Amino acid sequence: MQEEVVWLFLLNHVFQLVFSMLSLCRKVLNSLLSVGPSNSVIVVGIYRPPSADPDAIDKSSEFISEYSSHEMITLGDFNLNWLTSESDYLKEACGNLNLTQLITDSTRPNLENVSKSTLIDLILSNRSDRIGASSVFDLGISDHCPIACIRDTRLQKAQSQVVSRRNFRKFTEQAFLHVFYHSDISTTLEIPDASLALDHFINTFNSEVNKHAPFKKQRMKDWSSPWFTSNLSSLS
Repeated sequence: MQEEVVWLFLLNHVFQLVFSMLSLCRKVLNSLLSVGPSNSVIVVGIYRPPSADPDAIDKSSEFISEYSSHEMITLGDFNLNWLTSESDYLKEACGNLNLTQLITDSTRPNLENVSKSTLIDLILSNRSDRIGASSVFDLGISDHCPIACIRDTRLQKAQSQVVSRRNFRKFTEQAFLHVFYHSDISTTLEIPDASLALDHFINTFNSEVNKHAPFKKQRMKDWSSPWFTSNLSSLS
């Protein structure tokens, strides 16, 4: 049975290894990361043969997770069709590792039956916001189409956004309580309808708060958080 082969490219150093050598790879990789620049990118090349052990994905995931704090691009021939349920376990592993799969077109086309074309050559990135483009190239010299991506090396400028916040610079608690106490908020208890009474209370309260702590627009830097997806936002 073939062993899964991994290539690591980092700071112009190339290592080819099998899983039995991962402990040595960790030592070498940790040494390089300790002396390399802070913006180093780890590129992991993976070939998973069709006869690979069932736990091959788990072994790869365990290794990748150890360096998840670094920008990482993982690519290669996984021999699992991303377009079908065959790759569900791999997709789950990618989700757990915050890896985005960048290739969308089939990489092993079947010209006689397009429905049998497969997407088994993948590019995974944990910083997809830094990938400017990715594509599949039909060169016709192999049963696999080459894949590639372009990483944007330019520094991302933080875009500013305008937010509204209350200005408490001139806020005085005693003055606010005095004015609030003498406002017509006490008439809330005289309103028999609960909904109308609540609306009256909220409107009166906000009216007084706006006088003592008005809203002020501020321009703030927009810090990029690619991990904070729309799915996470919907959970709040």
